[in-house]
Amino acid sequence: MATKRKVDKEYRQFQERWEAEYLFCELKQKPACLVCQESLAVFKEHNIRRAFERKHGEQYANMDTEQRLQKAKGLKRNLQHLQSVFTRIGSESEGATEASCIIAEELAKASEPFSEGEFIKDCLEKVCNVVCPDKKQAFSNTSLSRNTVASRVEELASAVESQLQTKAEHFVPSSLAADESKDRTHTAQLSILIRGVDTQLSVTEELLDVKLVGLTRKATGHTGENLVAYHRILPQEALCCKVLGMEQVMTVVTNTVNFSRARGLNHRRFRALLEEGNSVREDVPYHTEVRWLSRGKVLRRFYDTRAEIARFMESKQKAAPKLEDEKWLSDLVFMCDITEHLRSLNLKLQGRKQLIPEMRHSVKAFELKLRLREGQMRKGNLTHFPTCQSMSATVTIPLRTQVYADKLNTLKAEFSRRFADFESQKFNLDLFANPSAIDVDAAPEHLQLELIELQCSSALKSQYQSIGAAEFAALLPKSMPELRLHAARIMSMFGSTYSCEQMFSIMNLNKTSHRSRLTDQHLVSVLKLATAKDIKPRIDEIISKKRCRVSGKS
Repeated sequence: MATKRKVDKEYRQFQERWEAEYLFCELKQKPACLVCQESLAVFKEHNIRRAFERKHGEQYANMDTEQRLQKAKGLKRNLQHLQSVFTRIGSESEGATEASCIIAEELAKASEPFSEGEFIKDCLEKVCNVVCPDKKQAFSNTSLSRNTVASRVEELASAVESQLQTKAEHFVPSSLAADESKDRTHTAQLSILIRGVDTQLSVTEELLDVKLVGLTRKATGHTGENLVAYHRILPQEALCCKVLGMEQVMTVVTNTVNFSRARGLNHRRFRALLEEGNSVREDVPYHTEVRWLSRGKVLRRFYDTRAEIARFMESKQKAAPKLEDEKWLSDLVFMCDITEHLRSLNLKLQGRKQLIPEMRHSVKAFELKLRLREGQMRKGNLTHFPTCQSMSATVTIPLRTQVYADKLNTLKAEFSRRFADFESQKFNLDLFANPSAIDVDAAPEHLQLELIELQCSSALKSQYQSIGAAEFAALLPKSMPELRLHAARIMSMFGSTYSCEQMFSIMNLNKTSHRSRLTDQHLVSVLKLATAKDIKPRIDEIISKKRCRVSGKS
């Protein structure tokens, strides 16, 4: 049985003489007629000659070879000019589309309305008229209408989501963090973040989705073998503050500060009073239960301006007897110091990609510091309470050091209770943080041999001491797969939902009273773009799949 011919295996090539004889040229690896631009399938002279004689034979029958050659050159120049025009139009439309994508991405990251695109275009055109008038059309071709910007944002967010899905396929372990908050329309929004580690021990942390449901704030780690659920560290630390039982201090401070700022006239007079008295503070910030991190700043500024606040309240005929009560002032300075210590701890726990072992060490160190401060407070040693120390020299009654020591003890016990979940993971966290110090006999059997190799390697020990646990994990040799897997599991765990809180701040910036009708679909697209850190949309790939057009507005 005869085999079927395959034209692509005959290695046919275009012959230059065909230009003069048949007015054909090579175009996109196919023979094309210079007269009518019709292309043929293969470089076969019989087919080319037949096509020429059938369509143009009579028209060019009286021309000799030289005349046909000149005619072919002219037709070829016309074809190249036509191609350059279409190429230029194509490149201009692609450039305009790329520019609109870039501006749409920047608008989303800056939490600006989609309609700002038209304002930006007007500004660009006016700048172009002054700087480069000959390029005005290129700026005019860029479409930045509200609908166009909204469409670009959706496309870019979809690209980020697609890239995240592709990356997630290579995650060895991964974790989910969930947090819920309400926007300005009182719609409950649940943010879900994913944090995964690939085979190269590279960490990716991105927003996975936003849903219209409610859920308790939790972080969940999934390693492929088991599921570990735990409350995030930051709110735990905030809840510990409530056991101090100093509501009598915070109530007076909050009510007084809010009175001085509640009305514009009161606020202006209060600030003028601070300026007249050459106060060390220019103002006192608001404090609410939600803004618990601001508590230390509010208390400190309140204490620094207590004399001016007393005069202001007296001028308003508003009774404030607590400002002259030395017992209450003693409680105030104690709260100033302890909340400042808590604020310092909180700042250490903030940030993206924080590792659980490092955060646990910060919490453990704070517990030990609390124990030290409690012992010193019982002895009347105020070394680590500078505000209390300065206050003790000005009051006529001694500070209630025993009462404050009891409160420190209560706070320490609450920290131990709240973070008991992490103590149950102590061995796994210590193994990641300092594998050289782990007792091999106490380690799981599947890790023992690799641990011995690691602890006997002076080169690996030296690297660990110079770069730390986080970077050292990626340097573990592939001959230690179990240790690499263990490190990946620890690195994939969320230490906090800091990224969730950051996302909610961006959400509130976007869904303001002026943009309360922003659709949920557009809001999610904006949030995915604005929060993307490890993944950037590939604009060139988006453009290559689009049929680009220039703006209809000239």
